[in-house]
Amino acid sequence: MTVKWTRESVLVLVTVLLVLLAVFYYGNHLLLTPFRAAADTSASILNDQNNLLERFPPSEVVLNDLIAKKEESHAYIPDGENMRQALLALHEQAQQNNINLNQIARVRDSEVLEGQSGRYRSTGYLLEWSSASAADFTAFLEDLDADDRLWSSEELSYQQDVDGDTIGFLLIDFFHSGDTEPAESTVEVESAS
Repeated sequence: MTVKWTRESVLVLVTVLLVLLAVFYYGNHLLLTPFRAAADTSASILNDQNNLLERFPPSEVVLNDLIAKKEESHAYIPDGENMRQALLALHEQAQQNNINLNQIARVRDSEVLEGQSGRYRSTGYLLEWSSASAADFTAFLEDLDADDRLWSSEELSYQQDVDGDTIGFLLIDFFHSGDTEPAESTVEVESAS
């Protein structure tokens, strides 16, 4: 059998080839491209997750490091239950600077810090102190500023008595975390005199 290549048969062949080419192109474009894009996205997400697993492996060592960092931050921002320990640390720091803390009184209840979710709070304390010289108290304030704990001095009043001793009051804000408030409102301390 011989095929005669007439003008009509060539046009039919070209039309069939163009239809097959169009079906291939549009089938590829409309059907396969979305699946390829989804596969590429999935491969990218999987690659990112593998990179994260390589950088931060889920191991006991990483968990222990995170727990240790949390414990360090509790020393920096104590929770409400550890406020007494923080105030005793403040008392020890005062003794190192030859400051006598006669009384530490809570003057403002625990308040949520503005702009925070309620996790971080502030409590006001009034320190009644005495010292042989104002320079000792200045050194104490400098140590408070250099300390890792979060407290800020709000108000200071002092005077020199007839014996030459310096006495005064210091109002501080003590920042802490947690929903609990400190248990004690006043802490009496022994005078070193």
